[in-house]
Amino acid sequence: MVTYYTAIGRMITKEDNGTKIPVIMVEDSEFMMTIDELIVWGSLHWCFMDKESLEKEYSRKKANNRLFNDVSFEQTLNRLITRGLVV
Repeated sequence: MVTYYTAIGRMITKEDNGTKIPVIMVEDSEFMMTIDELIVWGSLHWCFMDKESLEKEYSRKKANNRLFNDVSFEQTLNRLITRGLVV
């Protein structure tokens, strides 16, 4: 069986000391996100993807933007699911 994922909420921009920060709003709650979380969440916004396709998109976007860190795709996806930003 294949599981499909999608993003919950909407992105707004808040200003903090003159710096614009992306924030995800779900009902009345605000969620700050890491770059990796934004990549996954943004890939799923208005879209449904299976885990394999989402991981390929995540890897492609990280490589295109030259983002290299030790955070895994699994960790990032699980954190978003736990926070209720991806279902």
